[in-house]
Amino acid sequence: MPRGLKPIFLAARQFADRHTPTIEQEALTSLLEGGLYERHIRRVRRRNGELRCCLLGVSDQAFGAWVAIKGADGGLQTVV
Repeated sequence: MPRGLKPIFLAARQFADRHTPTIEQEALTSLLEGGLYERHIRRVRRRNGELRCCLLGVSDQAFGAWVAIKGADGGLQTVV
């Protein structure tokens, strides 16, 4: 950014963001640098996939053609 605008942007940032979560940012940095975040994401995705399969199986057994399930392949939300 142009040097003349730097003080204005710093003041605006301080006004809008007085409580930067420094400890949380350092913890996240450590997780990212150590590869632990990626491992956590893989584990959570695998577990969520297992739970989704269970939900779809139980829903099919309980309701069969009485319900339509939408969005089961796209993340954590499923619409029945």
